[in-house]
Formats: sequence, structure tokens, C-alpha cells
Amino acid sequence: MTDTNDTEVTTAQAFEAVRHELSLLHNAVANLTAARERIPDHTAALDGIDRSLGNVRARLAAIEQAPAVSLTPAEMTKQINLAAQTVRTEDSPGAIARSLPASWHVPEWMAARTMNMDQRAAGERLIATARGLERP
Repeated sequence: MTDTNDTEVTTAQAFEAVRHELSLLHNAVANLTAARERIPDHTAALDGIDRSLGNVRARLAAIEQAPAVSLTPAEMTKQINLAAQTVRTEDSPGAIARSLPASWHVPEWMAARTMNMDQRAAGERLIATARGLERP
């Protein structure tokens, strides 16, 4: 009978070992599930980042389409000089007006003419708008 008894103990020990292993496996799966449930949901933050990146992509695309990006430094210098020349040419009456004697009141006359008013009315309007009394 000792033979049978030894076999029974061995079988019982084997089942106990399997039961122990299944218990460990069960606890491991339960802990993984619990850990997964504790992970915060970052969907809203990631959506915001995605929208921001979309805006950056759109702005970069607009910048890349700008003509100035494709200009060489020499071409940009040329265009700046051309624009400066144009402005100086357009401002030449102002330069002349400023070079005339102050007693001639040429800037005041030009301002009144630009405003399509006599000098007194134009002056009153300029003073009123400078003080914020009247909207232009």
C-alpha cells in the first residue's frame, strides 16, 4: 500500500503545484487589467497637439509659398533698393516742401489741400482729431 500512497501524495502535490501556478497566473492577469485601468486617457491632449501641428503645417505652407522665401540675398537687396527709390521718388514733393522757407507754410497748405478744406477748417479738424474730440 505504500506504493499507492506515495503515488497519491505525488499526484496531490502535482495538483497543488498546478493550482499554485494558476493562482499566480490569475493574479498576474488581474494586476495587468488593474494597471491598464489606471492609465490616464490622453486623447484630448493628443487631439489638441494634432490641431496645433495642423496649424503649424498650414502656416509653414503659406510661408513656403511666399515669394520672398525663394529670393536670393542679391535679388532681395535689388528689390529693397528699388522700393526705396520708388518711395523717395514719391516723397520728392514732401522733400521739396520741407526745404522751402517755413514762412511759406507749404506743408500746411498741402495738408489743407489734401483734406479738401481751407487752412483754418483743416487746422481745426487736425487739432480736434489730435485731442480725440472728433473721429476722422
